[in-house]
Amino acid sequence: MEFTEILALLTAKFSGTRKDVLTNIAKAFAMAASSEDDAKKLVEGLTEDKVAAFSKDFRSGIDREVSNAKTAHEKSLRDKFDFTEKKSDPSDPGKTDPGKGDPNDVSTIVAAAIEKAMAPYKAVIDNFNADKINATRRQKVEEIIKDVPEHQRNKMLKDFDRMKFEKDEDFDAYLEDTKTDAATIVQDLADKGISGTGGVSFGAVDKNGVSAGVAAYIKDATGNDNPLGGKEV
Repeated sequence: MEFTEILALLTAKFSGTRKDVLTNIAKAFAMAASSEDDAKKLVEGLTEDKVAAFSKDFRSGIDREVSNAKTAHEKSLRDKFDFTEKKSDPSDPGKTDPGKGDPNDVSTIVAAAIEKAMAPYKAVIDNFNADKINATRRQKVEEIIKDVPEHQRNKMLKDFDRMKFEKDEDFDAYLEDTKTDAATIVQDLADKGISGTGGVSFGAVDKNGVSAGVAAYIKDATGNDNPLGGKEV
């Protein structure tokens, strides 16, 4: 009889028993039985007490193996990462630092090991996030100073690249100051008739296609109120 068939018979007869226990019994019966009749006799000969006793021994063996593996793993971590015990409270020798956990506790040891192993990756992730944040902030600055003359714009960007902002609030304050500075520069240039590209701005044109700036220049140069120079109709 196949192992799966024996397991089905055991499951039907001892439905309240753990499957891993019945699986091990079925494996043993499959190797011991030379025929289907032998397998059925082995199953029929089992009682609840026998299965319970086997289950108890089986689970005890499993628990012992888990405990041994846990102890071996803990020792391996201690040897690999050189863990040391935390200092105890002088007023209470039996008390450890409650905020840092018991150094002998497996969960504390594993957490410390994971933190140490992940440290290089955390540094890479932190640097990536910092570069991404800085690039986004630089775009905001570039948008604000886009109308500022090129030489001043380049200087403002160089100054930004040298700055470090500990918090978002610090950058927001810097951005507001930059908006004010950029608006002041652009307004000064407008008052002087100079555009951000460095050329002279003569303003809007009239119906004859002559700007106010050009008309004023011609008047000053010729003393003529008619900027086009022709006879008035």
